Amino acid sequence: MNLSIINTRCILFFVLVIFTGIQSRSLEKRATGNDSCTVEVVNREVKVPTCLTRTVPVRRCKGSCLSYAIPSSSSTTVVKSCNCCRRLETDIVAVELFCLDSNQKIVKRLHDIEFAKSCSCLPCI
Repeated sequence: MNLSIINTRCILFFVLVIFTGIQSRSLEKRATGNDSCTVEVVNREVKVPTCLTRTVPVRRCKGSCLSYAIPSSSSTTVVKSCNCCRRLETDIVAVELFCLDSNQKIVKRLHDIEFAKSCSCLPCI
């Protein structure tokens, strides 16, 4: 094999390694800057056996988070970062429902619902 061909291949290989490393660091730096994970209020039906269904507003997480997988400078590994919009903190609220007791009388019962208090981009599980 010609020496100039070997040198050209080596140079191209090192340029690829350097470029991949730069892309990887660039994506890692932007990972927190392009997230749009927020708390959203939606109506949810609460269904409990022997109780009337009730629609209540609840908070949930909605959005997108930067995730990526790119070849690293080593040919056998991949640099990856997988993030999902998830609950960071939760809260519990008691919802009042009208239910039938064992005597078929209507009674008020409290039913706990867990919802998002805050959201963030966190590693996917």
